[in-house]
Amino acid sequence: MLSSSVVLFVMLAYVDARLEVEPKFMEQGSKLSSMEGRSPNSICNSCLEASRKAEKTLGDPNLFGYVDILASEVCHILPSDLKAKCLQKSEAYMDQTKLSLQDLFHEESLCNNTGLCLDEFMLPTDTEEKTCLACRKAVKNLFIQLKTPKMRMKIMEALIRNCEEADEDEEQCKQLVYMYVPLILSKLDKLRTSDLCRLMNLCDEGISL
Repeated sequence: MLSSSVVLFVMLAYVDARLEVEPKFMEQGSKLSSMEGRSPNSICNSCLEASRKAEKTLGDPNLFGYVDILASEVCHILPSDLKAKCLQKSEAYMDQTKLSLQDLFHEESLCNNTGLCLDEFMLPTDTEEKTCLACRKAVKNLFIQLKTPKMRMKIMEALIRNCEEADEDEEQCKQLVYMYVPLILSKLDKLRTSDLCRLMNLCDEGISL
């Protein structure tokens, strides 16, 4: 049912977006290293700092309070008879979402596999502004991928497959996917990179990309 698919779709968006972005980062690794006159070591250190601070933040049990609020807003888009199921399913998928975010911001995924770091043993610098910039650059690229027709099609296809494997009414599930997923995507379009990084305590209000 769509109630379970809503949270699954958000999780898939993060994971699939990461898989789409990584090859492009690999091709542009050398270009990123020379941006803004910064050395490769400086960029790598900033990325590592962002990664490790993100991992620490994701370990905070209070972090997903915001996710609960967002899930509640999304679930209230659905018909009244599905709201309770949606909220219940969102709790069930919370741990999976957390694991996906931890994988996304792990230094191997965020820094090594993207070409931002050539030496995985480099120590990060303790600079909050660089940490914020690294976070926003990574999230900005993820959001760009999320807004592409190709990515949206992948999301729809993944949700339809989930409907086909569900024990509940398959046709009703598919109808709800086509009806409500565009509304949910429009809500996600309104999120800003600064919002997510600030909520993860990686950015202050005054630091801009």
